[in-house]
Amino acid sequence: MNHTPIKLLKEEQRPREKLLTKGIATLTEAELIAILLRSGTTKKSALALAEDIIENIGGIEQLLEVSYDELVRIKGIGQAKALSIIAAMEIARRSRLALKQLKRFDSSTAVGQYLQERLGYLSRETFLGLFFNNNLELVKEKELTQGGLNYVMVDKKTLFKYALKYNATSIIISHNHPSGKLVPSEADINLTNEIVAAARILELSILDHIIVSKEGYFSFAEEGLL
Repeated sequence: MNHTPIKLLKEEQRPREKLLTKGIATLTEAELIAILLRSGTTKKSALALAEDIIENIGGIEQLLEVSYDELVRIKGIGQAKALSIIAAMEIARRSRLALKQLKRFDSSTAVGQYLQERLGYLSRETFLGLFFNNNLELVKEKELTQGGLNYVMVDKKTLFKYALKYNATSIIISHNHPSGKLVPSEADINLTNEIVAAARILELSILDHIIVSKEGYFSFAEEGLL
């Protein structure tokens, strides 16, 4: 267990700085919880408290079901810290519910609206894959990569690796434009064409490429660009 105060850790090891410089996917479960806690106690860092929480509730998989009473029984976790975690878990539950509601690919409109909520408010370009089975039922959503404010690099091999892993037959790809502009760039169009061509070789179908922002969404399929 890490008892070193966060302020004494190297900057790149501190959860918040690590998130900003390396991306959220690089953070451990304890580091994510430490960010929710915001601070530790006089005897323990936020990171050590986060590790206590994981140990006390029986693992990270139990966090969605943890109660307020369970949290405040953990030494160092007061009302404010417990409420922050409970609120974050409720957001996660509602997000999971929204994903369940997007069980089938019924229209670009339904998927576009979901993806706008999912990606539209992010400050960095993020590339997402939605993987569907033969019945056009969603089997997995996977965030594939994060980029900068105006670009995102996508490894096509990674996209197809996950498609094979999840036994998907169809894929919807999506990314956000933090600038708010919904017109696809030349790079967006070229990337889409490359992915569609590669998917054909693997006998996979690219149902759509949806670009989203806070303002709405742009569907390649609806615009006849696939």
